[in-house]
Amino acid sequence: MTTNNPTSTNSTWTGMVPVDDTALAVTDTGGPGIPVVFLNGQFATQGYWRHVIADLGTGWRHITYDERARGRKSGRSADYSFEAAVRDVDAVLAARGVDRAVLVGWSYGAVVGAHWAHRNPHRTIGAVLVDGAFPYDWLDEAMEQRIRKMFRRMNMFMPLLRPTGLTPRMNAEQMAESNIERDGSPANVNWARCWTPSPSRCGTWSPRGRPSAARATSRNASGPASTR
Repeated sequence: MTTNNPTSTNSTWTGMVPVDDTALAVTDTGGPGIPVVFLNGQFATQGYWRHVIADLGTGWRHITYDERARGRKSGRSADYSFEAAVRDVDAVLAARGVDRAVLVGWSYGAVVGAHWAHRNPHRTIGAVLVDGAFPYDWLDEAMEQRIRKMFRRMNMFMPLLRPTGLTPRMNAEQMAESNIERDGSPANVNWARCWTPSPSRCGTWSPRGRPSAARATSRNASGPASTR
């Protein structure tokens, strides 16, 4: 299937994609398969997906990237907001000539994926959201203070790990605010896309979390039945 991948390449591409005031390190395996864009956990890197990509195999076009100030190469920015993270999905897909894709998001990436899919239903083939897109009403003022305190403590040893790419090049306040913004936004609730070879088993989800099976067929990727 190549209709979702009009400008596919036949070899792996790695490079920097400019966006706003920075640039993101991107890897695109190329090929004629359905594009799958992987969205990292908040302070994770694209390297975390290597085993998943190996298991899925070459029948898919895998696109990974490091978010702002993450990994070894993605640049710092003046904007680490959640909205910036959602915009970055657009920037990466545009740079690689991809119009429609499957989203695979973990933790923070799952929330980003839910928002992007909700805003771009006709570009979303499907989405796998792992450990994210959770309710927002658990975050109160006391929890915010605990989050800020935790990152202040972690900031003492994080500079030692930054050269490895295992921790972001952000200060404690930026990391804390990024977590609080994600978990405190009323928009981060009840949004999910379901991807399965069987349309009858799930549908799209409205903002109230009610499935709409009538539109499920257009959300499903026609990939290997063993991959969900």
